[in-house]
Amino acid sequence: MSSIEAITVPQWGLTMTEGTLVKWNASEGDAVQEKGEIAEIETEKIVNVLESPADGILRKIIGKEGDTLPVGALIGILASESTPEKDIDKFIEQYKPIELSAPSQSTNEVTSSNTVSSVPPSTSAPGEGRVSPAVKRLAKKLGVDLTEVSGSGRNGRISKEDVELASKDLSSNTENEVQSDNNDNPFDSIPLTSMRKTIAKRLTESKQNIPHFYLTADYSIDKLLVKRKEMNKENLKISVNDLLIYCVARALIEEPRANVQLIEDEIRQYRHADISVAVATDSGLIAPIVKKADTKSIQEISEEFADLAKRAQKGKLRREEILGGTFSVSNLGMFGIKHFEAIINPPQGAILAIGGAIEKIIASEGKPLSANIMSVSLSCDHRVIDGAVGAKFLQALRKHVEEPE
Repeated sequence: MSSIEAITVPQWGLTMTEGTLVKWNASEGDAVQEKGEIAEIETEKIVNVLESPADGILRKIIGKEGDTLPVGALIGILASESTPEKDIDKFIEQYKPIELSAPSQSTNEVTSSNTVSSVPPSTSAPGEGRVSPAVKRLAKKLGVDLTEVSGSGRNGRISKEDVELASKDLSSNTENEVQSDNNDNPFDSIPLTSMRKTIAKRLTESKQNIPHFYLTADYSIDKLLVKRKEMNKENLKISVNDLLIYCVARALIEEPRANVQLIEDEIRQYRHADISVAVATDSGLIAPIVKKADTKSIQEISEEFADLAKRAQKGKLRREEILGGTFSVSNLGMFGIKHFEAIINPPQGAILAIGGAIEKIIASEGKPLSANIMSVSLSCDHRVIDGAVGAKFLQALRKHVEEPE
């Protein structure tokens, strides 16, 4: 390896701009191997493993666990055991993260390593080039006015630590003001995680940019419950949700105009049902995908979704298991919710919100009859799905729910 190697926040995906350092899997002084799992970084609802760029000794850890850092930020240093400490300090002081000039820039460009020989000596006069792009982004994020910050680096250069210190002073002043006004009601301040930021951003964009409309229907699920009972007699563990995913997949094949994505000016109508199923985790909502659900049996769907949900709780899903999807399902019935309307997950065209079943007395051939009735609500993107198409999808779904195969 080169004498000094930078460990940086990589760019996984063209839209990634930052990541949260969840965990270091090595300590300062540990020997690491190239492509060894050196750290874990959370981005867009999943935790990714960061591989070491080379063999070497982890000489210095710069990024702290819990820090949210921009792509390209320096988080650690690999070097040989014989590399002088002063060379490492000089490398850190002169390190300049690579700017993302366009979304098409490759991941390799963002994560390329920096060596001492490739870092030019600073030629800035006092007061010039005092702030790196990464520090500017951090200052903007923390609401720090850089003109009020005194740089502690060479030639007055402002470092990340300078900005964080200024932010703490600002927060302290604000906290004192808040506590003086609300000192009878203490609170805990909980920073938004990367996952929460992603959820907030996408749902806000969805509600602002997508013309939602909603269709509701009530289904009798008595026969579906009988089918579940019969299957579980065979030592299977089939849930009502498994059965509903199975039914939704088949309804989408019968009404493929609801099985769509809107990509710029193109409607993509898919031939298979890749169903994103909402899973509640401690970190937030995530929707792993049961791919080609229309080709799978109820048991196969049950086993696959159980595995996806288990790994979702542990943050162990892979990017390809949450990106994409042609249709979404969100079921809150197990929480006692009778009815709700869900927000569309773009670029998908629709999402089905499923409430819990309630035993009701209904009329059947002029006679009262007890039945378990489940309410569903279909949220549609009116740009790609018309009301009649959404209604026909719900009709197809009714057939599969009320008269299961």
